[in-house]
Amino acid sequence: MQEHQEVQAIGSTLLCSGTQKMVIPAGGQGVRQVVIRLPRFSGEPAFTATVCSPQSLGGTFAIWDINIQDLGNETQVVVSASIVAPQSSPGEGVPYDYFCSYVAVGKGL
Repeated sequence: MQEHQEVQAIGSTLLCSGTQKMVIPAGGQGVRQVVIRLPRFSGEPAFTATVCSPQSLGGTFAIWDINIQDLGNETQVVVSASIVAPQSSPGEGVPYDYFCSYVAVGKGL
C-alpha cells in the first residue's frame, strides 16, 4: 500500500482523496493516528475514512475520532483509531503498519 493524495476542483467544490500511513502515538500499539493536510475549505468538509493493514494478520481498528480544524492556510484532519479485534484492550496492540484512506468534499476557498 502506498501513500498518495489527489485534489480535484469542480467549480468551487474540492474533492480530496488519499491514503496515508498511520503512526503509533503515545497510547501504544493498540492506537493509530494520522494527520492529514488538505487545501483550505470554506467550512467543514464532508469527511469519511477507513483504516486497513496490508498484513492480513493485523487486528481490526475502529475510528473513534475525526478532528477537523481550519489552520488559516490549510485544513487539518486528525484521524484516531483503536483496536477492537482480536484484542479487547488498547494496550494489547499489533506491530503491523496501518493506513487511513479518506475522502473529503466541500466548498474550497
